[in-house]
Amino acid sequence: MIQRETYAVAEIAGKQIILEPGKQVNVPKLKDYEEGNDYIADKILYLRNGDDVEIGEPYLEDKEIKTKILEHTRGKKITVFKKKRRKRYKIKRGHRQHYTVIEVEDFS
Repeated sequence: MIQRETYAVAEIAGKQIILEPGKQVNVPKLKDYEEGNDYIADKILYLRNGDDVEIGEPYLEDKEIKTKILEHTRGKKITVFKKKRRKRYKIKRGHRQHYTVIEVEDFS
């Protein structure tokens, strides 16, 4: 298991994401924000700074993480294939998930 010194678990767009200072993270697309803007993650579930651990119930009060939106992109293409044997039914479709790439700047 990887030991991290400082990190947080935040809820962004309905998903729980591990945030570390200086790291770039893919999160589900944030439609209301443009590239280059700042995004404040204020739904912090868990925060660890060295040996200090804080756990929210459900969120931590007065804690937020400042991030910068780098780009909106799409993930790798996946193939969705459905088939029912002996029924002449088969469907092949592709899907690419939309993501937003953010970089963690500051814990406060």
